[in-house]
Amino acid sequence: MRKNPRQMLDFFGFFNPVIGHRHHRVLRQHLPLLEFLTALTANAGNWLPTGPRREALTREAVSRAVAISALGADYRPLGELIDERAIVNAVAMLMATHLDRSAD
Repeated sequence: MRKNPRQMLDFFGFFNPVIGHRHHRVLRQHLPLLEFLTALTANAGNWLPTGPRREALTREAVSRAVAISALGADYRPLGELIDERAIVNAVAMLMATHLDRSAD
């Protein structure tokens, strides 16, 4: 609700969910993530493996994926593999890699 009675005559009425400073606050919180994702895609050649290393990593990933699927001996449901810790660790490692590469 508005605190000032004059604001009732405003175009937005009693409630105004989009206040300028709130909009800027949300944008400020998203800017580091967007900057990181932009730098990540622009510098993909610095962190993506190429050549024989990429082929070896792909073979290992496929064999591990088959091993933990219903076809393999070490079956694990997806919910047991990916949880909040895995996501936080992945983002932290990507950010650490980005910070390490930005010093070059």
